[in-house]
Amino acid sequence: MSFVCNTRLPKSMIAAGAVLVLAFAAIPADAQWAWRDTNGSTVFSDQPPPSNITTDRILRRPTLNTSPASSTSAPTSSQSKPQRSISEVANDLEKRRKERLENESKESESNAQNMRRAEDCKRLSLQRDALASGVRIRSQETGGAMNDGEREVEIARLDEQFNSFCR
Repeated sequence: MSFVCNTRLPKSMIAAGAVLVLAFAAIPADAQWAWRDTNGSTVFSDQPPPSNITTDRILRRPTLNTSPASSTSAPTSSQSKPQRSISEVANDLEKRRKERLENESKESESNAQNMRRAEDCKRLSLQRDALASGVRIRSQETGGAMNDGEREVEIARLDEQFNSFCR
């Protein structure tokens, strides 16, 4: 089965396509060198000028870093830095890994401590609420039911603990 398409593209689409093709074709032109040689003629190349051409004779340098020979031109800031050895890089990576593990461990300990504190505060709050409710509670010291005086002393102690640890 075959299909025949009789639709024609609008002229504006064809023009837009042509502009895109020309724009992409012009990109490599940005990677061209231009300089005046010893005879005064203008030379265009994708390679940098020979070493006997002085910088004042260079008319244009590539704007895109697409030329493999551009690395032979003046050193950039990244090229002027001394290269680090593999062992230095490995030591730095190991140091950062240890720091990250230490930070994760400290964070984990802090989270666990916060969880314990929240549980303790919840327990103090529940104990205080039970005492304040008036329900008969057995005293561990006397073995009998708590009287109102013991209850008030215990509520005050729990309030003090709650205020010092949970607020």
